[in-house]
Amino acid sequence: MPKQCEEYNFLLSCTIRQLHQLYQSRELSPVEVTAYLLRAAEASQPHINSFIRFTPERALAEARRAEAIFMSKAPATLLTGIPYNVKDLINVAHTPTTLACEAYYDNIASEDSAVVERLTAAGAVLMGKTNTSQLAMGPTNEVSSFGPVRNPRNPRHIAGGSSGGSGASVAAGLSTFSIGTDQGGSIRIPSACSGVVGIKPTHGRISYYGTASASHLCDHLGPLTRTVDDNAAVLSCAGGYDPRHKYSLNRPAEDFSRLIGTPLRGMSVLAPLDFCLTDTDPLIAKEFLSVLEILRTEGVRVKEAALPDLSDYWTAHQIIFMAGNQYNNRQVIDNHPDALDPETYKRLKAGHVSAEEYYRSVELKDKFEQLFSELMEGCDFMLTPTIPVFPCALGQDHIELNGRNHAIHPMYSRYTWFCNYLGIPALSVPCGMNSDSLPCAVQIIGRWGDEALLYQIGAALEDQLGVLPPPDPANYLI
Repeated sequence: MPKQCEEYNFLLSCTIRQLHQLYQSRELSPVEVTAYLLRAAEASQPHINSFIRFTPERALAEARRAEAIFMSKAPATLLTGIPYNVKDLINVAHTPTTLACEAYYDNIASEDSAVVERLTAAGAVLMGKTNTSQLAMGPTNEVSSFGPVRNPRNPRHIAGGSSGGSGASVAAGLSTFSIGTDQGGSIRIPSACSGVVGIKPTHGRISYYGTASASHLCDHLGPLTRTVDDNAAVLSCAGGYDPRHKYSLNRPAEDFSRLIGTPLRGMSVLAPLDFCLTDTDPLIAKEFLSVLEILRTEGVRVKEAALPDLSDYWTAHQIIFMAGNQYNNRQVIDNHPDALDPETYKRLKAGHVSAEEYYRSVELKDKFEQLFSELMEGCDFMLTPTIPVFPCALGQDHIELNGRNHAIHPMYSRYTWFCNYLGIPALSVPCGMNSDSLPCAVQIIGRWGDEALLYQIGAALEDQLGVLPPPDPANYLI
């Protein structure tokens, strides 16, 4: 193994709390860690391509401020000096927000987005902006004006999308955490594909001000991290009411880690087994059932239930998402169609729907909320796989399962889309790997505002399952 890989292994396994303690004891320097990770991230680009742009001057300036805080023993937050990145839909002052599309190469932000403001105020160190599916459309992150993102665990395979650069960079240890966006699974899918923890919080939990919108009814921001506790720490800082965002959740600040370590005994989980096990990779089905057994041993009652046909609701979500994306990118469609990949263009044009179709889709949400409430009666949370198959090979557009071919796109969002439609929180936690070093994950779904409960459950599972081992740095640091 190359020498730089050996040196890198230590940082790969560091959590936010561990880094914080090492900064406090002055065993590590925020400046040295940031400089090292910037070099590693740049070296990784030809191999996994997780970044679109680096912000080294800003990163090192923020790292020096953090170091001064620790040297003077001034009060520091848990995120002071912690390196992170953001998906390239999120504004960073004086930096392009490209949405991985040539038409936006000159789209220079005049100010930081709300989420970057909050993280900067907490002392976190912004390393750069990560690759994404073009216009945040697509679950594989192969279609990007900057090239595809590759999975650091197996670079011949996808990293998932659309926040693929976020998931890959965190799994590879190039940043301690990342902020992604999620309109139908775009945080949870790459989290599952890269073997990290990702949450789509309650709608409006993190202000969307200064972030490119796909559809305001489906837009969510959330953190991707290596552990559940890290994820709770980042959301506790990043979340909060913002009057500049129309849909910002007006609730007091919370410590989302407050229930971690509390026993699960007495809880009930909804497990829609037919929904979760039909047309699912056999190993993922086995891991999912193993997680249910872990929950049983923790004293959780498992309620098995069949779900009704959700196809009308899926269509409604697609109409809302596509119509919003078509509207928000109408100038590109009209004036720069050549900047769009043919698949992106086709999906955008599908968003040209009538007002009647759009409003019927919005109104149908009330019926779905009632259905979800009835299904969840007597249960604290729902459990599904995050995705039904392992990350496919780059360039693959169908997956064969049980003797049938399945199109990639609907397969990857099968379990994720309805959480965006309903605006409810969902946490993806890794639960295993196959023989190709590719991970799988379970999704813990809660009611509106139940993020602390999801972290309690996720941390309990992580304690039993263990954190996935990091990928081999020799895959991307050569």
